[in-house]
Amino acid sequence: MDSVILKPMSLKSLYDALRKVHGFILVEGYDEKVNRAAVESRKVNVLLSPEKQFSKDSLQQRHSGLNHILCKLAAQHNVGMGIDVDFLLHQQSEGRVHSLGKIMQNISLCNKYRVKQYLIDRKGRNEKDLKKLGYCLGIPPGKVHIITC
Repeated sequence: MDSVILKPMSLKSLYDALRKVHGFILVEGYDEKVNRAAVESRKVNVLLSPEKQFSKDSLQQRHSGLNHILCKLAAQHNVGMGIDVDFLLHQQSEGRVHSLGKIMQNISLCNKYRVKQYLIDRKGRNEKDLKKLGYCLGIPPGKVHIITC
């Protein structure tokens, strides 16, 4: 499977890149507008780490880059949500804790709205270990899909 990871910084760069590429397309989450455009697109297969760019949280809630509206749209357009394992492992301890909380919030939303969930591995780790990580984060057994890039 030929997979392409796009890292758009704006809507214009996302649309330009989507016109040029073909295959299994993963779009790295950036801001709310880019995340929504990626989920609404028919060409995108996976929205990768929508929580990456949201570092500041308010007192009342976490900003995880995903909400119920995006999950409904993702379920309608068959767009999955991806978790970048390498990004998670290369963070410092405090940042990793915040990212894990946001990832777990996104996983619960994806479970509720039946959105496919993927673990993205770039280094060829053991598949069993990745499935156990997904299970520990809250992905139901048998629902973990692994993509090696």
